[in-house]
Amino acid sequence: MRETSSRERRDKILEILIENDQIRVSSLCKLFNVSRETIRHDLIRLQEEGLIIKEHGSAALNRESILDIDFAKRARDHAVQKRRIGLEAAKLIKDGETIIIDSGSTTPHIARNIRNIKSLTVITPSLKVTSELGGKEGITVIMPGGIFNPTGYSLYGPQTEEFFPKINANKLFLAIHGVDIERGLTEINIQIAHLKQVMINSAKEIILVADSSKFGKVEYAGVAPIDKVNTVITDRDLDKGIAEGIQSLGINLILV
Repeated sequence: MRETSSRERRDKILEILIENDQIRVSSLCKLFNVSRETIRHDLIRLQEEGLIIKEHGSAALNRESILDIDFAKRARDHAVQKRRIGLEAAKLIKDGETIIIDSGSTTPHIARNIRNIKSLTVITPSLKVTSELGGKEGITVIMPGGIFNPTGYSLYGPQTEEFFPKINANKLFLAIHGVDIERGLTEINIQIAHLKQVMINSAKEIILVADSSKFGKVEYAGVAPIDKVNTVITDRDLDKGIAEGIQSLGINLILV
């Protein structure tokens, strides 16, 4: 096994715990061919981030920090990257703004990491986002009506779409299934695609939050050209050619 950086090692440890819930320190030492002290430092760092619980001779996943990871397989896929994307996106939120946060498995991480806000209005079709923000002082959460989507824990449909044209939001944090330089933003469901179009038209600034696995994919339902987006936040595994294509369009690209 090639030598890994501490960050890569921590990411891998978290991925292992997402799949297995718990692992022995001795097993991690053998897997990465490093000392117990090195693994101990990794586990301390992960515990400080709220991702794991250190136990005697082992580590366990802090499932609450992974946002009810069993609600859908999507939440397990690229969980580390999604958490980092959400953390970075939350830094772009300013006091006094009205923002739209899309549904998806990345966007609840944005809600979880909103800090130091005295006044904020959040409009969202996501029950997961609403749950994360519930009870946070200074944050007003507005949900449109609509049809419940049990796969995404969100609302959609005509009633949801009718709500957004009344809104003038500062920012939209948009999730998506497919991103392609030529074909733009695409979705697997035409009704969800139409809802995203309506949300895009209701915000001044569009911030796309998607892990690198979504790039280079084209789904059947078109949403918008990629140049509708002002900022893309994704992980460092993004293909270099795609990254250059995004930047060539004048889109701000943030890699985490």
